[in-house]
Amino acid sequence: MTTNLQDMTTNPILKQPFKPVLKRIAIVLFVCVSILSTAASCSLNPFSKAMVLGVIKQESGKNTFSKINSVKAISGKNDNEGLTNLPVIKTFQASKDVLFIQTEKAVFKTSDGGKNWQRIYIFPVIYSEDKAKAKEITDQLNKNNDVLMQDFWVNSDNLNNIYFAIKYQNTGKIFKTSDGGKTVQEVYSSDEATSVSYVVIDPSDENHIYALLNQNALIQSKDAGQTWQKISEKALETDKIVQIGILSDNKTFFVLYGKLGIFVSPNGAKWQKLILRKNTTKENATKTKSSAMTLVQNLQERTQKALDDTQQRLAPETAKPFETYSKVIFGNPTSDGQPNKSAIVIADKEIWVTTDITTKPLAQITNIPTQDTKSEIRDVAVDTKNSLTSEFNTVYVAIENRLWVSQNNGETWANKKLGLENLGYINKITIDSTDNDVIYLSLTNKK
Repeated sequence: MTTNLQDMTTNPILKQPFKPVLKRIAIVLFVCVSILSTAASCSLNPFSKAMVLGVIKQESGKNTFSKINSVKAISGKNDNEGLTNLPVIKTFQASKDVLFIQTEKAVFKTSDGGKNWQRIYIFPVIYSEDKAKAKEITDQLNKNNDVLMQDFWVNSDNLNNIYFAIKYQNTGKIFKTSDGGKTVQEVYSSDEATSVSYVVIDPSDENHIYALLNQNALIQSKDAGQTWQKISEKALETDKIVQIGILSDNKTFFVLYGKLGIFVSPNGAKWQKLILRKNTTKENATKTKSSAMTLVQNLQERTQKALDDTQQRLAPETAKPFETYSKVIFGNPTSDGQPNKSAIVIADKEIWVTTDITTKPLAQITNIPTQDTKSEIRDVAVDTKNSLTSEFNTVYVAIENRLWVSQNNGETWANKKLGLENLGYINKITIDSTDNDVIYLSLTNKK
């Protein structure tokens, strides 16, 4: 946050008596930036009503959401609105009460279900109450605020092991921590003006790290970041990558392009495109009247029929490819540890589901209440604890700043009252896997 104090206090339109008041406001803003906002962002804005961003939570047994935006500053004091002005880009729930979120400048962690958040500083910040060190502390904080946080990845088996992809002084860098953020070290720096867009830890080997540069060049490290090798100059030529990750087999790397779709690779060197087929037969468009059948049971019947037909017999209009892709959500591994090939795909502003993304067509979840052609489905979540192939009744869909819920597998939808006004766009729905009544919504101001 920057404020031009000279322009404010010398503008001839402003009356002279207002100068001291404006200066006092400016001082308050400066203190806010220097102390509290360095843990998050300055939440004091006397000139406009701030949009509610950050994270909101529905507690177990409650029907509405409340803000959970309190951030502990380096001084030990809490700023109750520390995240309220910050757009959340990414969310990861590691366990019941441990969550990580990414904003434009930093990654924050909570160990108490969002009651308190703490910022993980890329560059060291040493707090002191000695007034003589105030400028030194401010410089340390400003250095961290010059970081553009591109991505982060937490090792699910070791939450102290985290990698951060950043852009700092027009250079792409990767940092890591092995102690949960107490100390952070640089492990990669590009030799050209570029950024590191994504970073991923191989779940089968925590020393194996993938990273994607903004030109789509893929690099890897097999020794926890000590050395890096370039795997491919460009994964694919021009299309924008919107998501990367590891499939539930814990071996296969995937990349989702905005227009080209999903590509998979066992090692990042050779890529295979997943051919996604829409199941748009008349039968698929007809809603079942039986409330006893679940969405997945319906899907299995429809997709099995489609598989019985040969590819040649499918009418051309039933096999049209998707034009745009926004997100793919893969099923969790099964209870016996076997790979789960089920998936939800958000494409062409619609939601599609399949029990096997490698072989079976995708069936559309219909009747979703998109408001108009410009409305964007930002996320979808189901309340199953196991996998997408399990039976479930409740489906949540985020469309712009509204949360829609279906309690009959997508047959009908209702707008869930959030209990808060002036919200940002819902960027991520996180349902607690141990208590499906607990829901986190991550908010952003980005379209």
